[in-house]
Amino acid sequence: MNWIKKLHVRLLGVRIRCEQCHTVYALGKNALVVPWFAVTMLFSFGTNLGSGSNSQDNKATPDLVRSGTPGSLEASASQELNVAIISNLLLQGGPRWWKCEKCGNVQTY
Repeated sequence: MNWIKKLHVRLLGVRIRCEQCHTVYALGKNALVVPWFAVTMLFSFGTNLGSGSNSQDNKATPDLVRSGTPGSLEASASQELNVAIISNLLLQGGPRWWKCEKCGNVQTY
């Protein structure tokens, strides 16, 4: 089993709860997550992302978490990859931040 599959099994479907509004999200199940550096890469069009775009301490640029399910096989695969990337970063230690879609609260996983 490769590392992406191991991380997928470990984190996919893990529930996170917003500290402020108490909304519960199940990553990869009823919630979509996009790491901020992925958003930056999509819209940077080859510009320099600068150091720290992949930083563990991403409070200023938290991962975006919202309710919803992937609408296609491609979107589902993308979500699995996003969850695997975030899981890998969390396993490396240090804080990692996410932003609740409902209330906008930024908090650690």
